[in-house]
Amino acid sequence: MLVIVGGGAAGLLAALRAGALGVNATVLEATREVGRKVLISGGGRCNVLPMRDAPERFVSSSPNRLVRRFLDRVPLPAQRDFFEELLGAPLREEPEALKLFPPSNRSKDVRDALRRRAEAAGATIRTSAPVRSLERRGDGFLLTLDGQTLDAEAVIVTTGGLSVLGGGADAKGLDWAAAMGHTVVAPYAALAPLVAEGAPHAALSGLSLPARLTARAAGESAISEGGFLFTHRGYSGPSALDVSHVVERHGPAARVTARFGGDVDWDAELRAGAGTVASFLRKRFPDRLADLLLRVGSPTGVREALELCVLALAIRRLDQDLLHRRAGPDAAADVGEEARQRFHQAIGVLRELELGEEGIGLGGGIFFLNAKESGVANEL
Repeated sequence: MLVIVGGGAAGLLAALRAGALGVNATVLEATREVGRKVLISGGGRCNVLPMRDAPERFVSSSPNRLVRRFLDRVPLPAQRDFFEELLGAPLREEPEALKLFPPSNRSKDVRDALRRRAEAAGATIRTSAPVRSLERRGDGFLLTLDGQTLDAEAVIVTTGGLSVLGGGADAKGLDWAAAMGHTVVAPYAALAPLVAEGAPHAALSGLSLPARLTARAAGESAISEGGFLFTHRGYSGPSALDVSHVVERHGPAARVTARFGGDVDWDAELRAGAGTVASFLRKRFPDRLADLLLRVGSPTGVREALELCVLALAIRRLDQDLLHRRAGPDAAADVGEEARQRFHQAIGVLRELELGEEGIGLGGGIFFLNAKESGVANEL
């Protein structure tokens, strides 16, 4: 008898595969329904697969070649073929997110299709059947449920990790593995929002914009580009979730930078622009973020550096105006050169801030967020 403990996506797929090999499995699910995490994935839409293969995004302390070997067992095109056959239609592509969703855009349809296929393959699925203990018994295993025990020749444990517990789920599989002598790597949070000490940017909660986040610590780094969301307590969105494992693993030693505005040549923008600091920022960032940048004061001179940008933005206009106001080309050239010197001074200050420890620098579009014990970042 084969018993699969856990009726999530992994458990249902294991039962399906066992049936294809001629083995009828019994799936024991602790909660009232199977596939609870499938139902909440992708905001209730179920992001089934990525659109493109990205093995470098699979984080593991194991050697990369070992991770790649596992991924190569079922290549992404084969995975896509499986789900499209399971769901009876092509998956929906969302290029902006690089993700594939079910044809109906409903997680429930994916969950139900997996359950039907597993049952058709010979699996028996029992819900509200929490396993209280698992131990070796001779050449097999003894499972204790509420008011019942089961003997099994083989057991597949698919109880999941420590996220989304409740309703009967308890991730006891980790404890069972350790009790049986397996080496268990201590789990840590990943794909989790970042919490900022003191919630310094709560006023920006709900503000979303594209960003490129880079997290670095002790030789480890992660880079992610995509949606970035300010929350009441910190930062979320795909780009923040993708780098959160570095912050969790290294704590205060981690440094996270967020680059807003895309791949903009800020030097060229400053040279070509005209107007005030406020207008410059509001044209390129959401109003609330631009207003925050304008309000920020710093002992290292962020405000002064931003004010210098006014001169940088107005260089061409200054040259033209002064050519008409002063007599002779020499005077105009002198004033123009003075403006240029101040422009370089402004850029120099901004670059110094960007590379410093103070908090925020506009040069290169980089905004620094410093990791703290409770998460990431203090103030801009």
